[in-house]
Amino acid sequence: MSKYEELYKNAIDKLQNDDDLFCVMVEELDSWDNFADGFRCYPMYELDDLHSGMKLSEFLERITRDFNLYEEYFYYSIYGLESTDDKVDLYKSNTDYEEVLDKVIEERDNIYFYDSGFEALVNEIAESKDTEQ
Repeated sequence: MSKYEELYKNAIDKLQNDDDLFCVMVEELDSWDNFADGFRCYPMYELDDLHSGMKLSEFLERITRDFNLYEEYFYYSIYGLESTDDKVDLYKSNTDYEEVLDKVIEERDNIYFYDSGFEALVNEIAESKDTEQ
């Protein structure tokens, strides 16, 4: 196994074993280039702020029958405004670890890493990939 493959596997393991890290990386990518188009979750307490100034009729047109104000998160799907209590499951059902990691490596200079160890690993993967090519 090459150094690149070993580092890549370690990064995938981190994403698989740390749901917070996985979600933050999806959200950082979405903030940068709309990566999570249609499945980005927002805390329910931000619902009013994100829709302030909108007409009630416009807001109601966005809501699906599946929307529940008492769930923890909301998101915009192709069906309209929906809600969920499990953003990890939603993210995992709409992307995979390899896709997220590849995009994180590609956009590493444009996104924020709250986990400096993961950032160092991503940078090492990118450097190792460059030297192996």
